Amino acid sequence: MIAALALSVALATASSTPAPPDGTYTYTISKAGAVTGKTSVTVKRAGASIAVHETGTNDVYSFVIDEMLDAATLAPQTYTGTYMKGNA
Repeated sequence: MIAALALSVALATASSTPAPPDGTYTYTISKAGAVTGKTSVTVKRAGASIAVHETGTNDVYSFVIDEMLDAATLAPQTYTGTYMKGNA
């Protein structure tokens, strides 16, 4: 969630609408220097859209996010997020 949101904001504010290459990106989540979770973001172009899929866990919850962005403008087209208490 955090990475997808940051990615969406960064891409939406860019002047030439750059997007990262298709692929899977992994991140760690930390609080006060201690690792508390991880997230994985997959970016894949699909016609005139860019699909973003993120899964992650931290010390409080786990989540799955699917978002479609317009490939030309990076404007969000759809967003679905599932958040579960506990790090399932």
